[in-house]
Amino acid sequence: MSTKLSAMVGLLCAALLLTACGSGLGALEGAWEEVDADDSPVAVEITGDGAITTSADGNACTGTVKPADDVYKFIVDCGFGKSSGTLTLSDDGETLTVGQGEHDPLTLSRAD
Repeated sequence: MSTKLSAMVGLLCAALLLTACGSGLGALEGAWEEVDADDSPVAVEITGDGAITTSADGNACTGTVKPADDVYKFIVDCGFGKSSGTLTLSDDGETLTVGQGEHDPLTLSRAD
């Protein structure tokens, strides 16, 4: 009986650890779109497992997002090269700023 109880406690602890150690992307999850889109807007989809998909100008990129201090770091592969940068969520959770080195930041808003 104590072996079964130990096993159940172990499984419960493992489940709690997995829940606590999730991606931490809850506020980022969902669809985002460029606020000031010119001809071809940028669309971004972020899922709870840390996957990111972007599309613009008929090109699609896939990659991952991970929390890093007060920002999120992403890396995407567009088939012709990789790109990386940071995502910063506004305090109200409605605006996402994409930073990529020397490029001007891109502002996205919630699409869903």
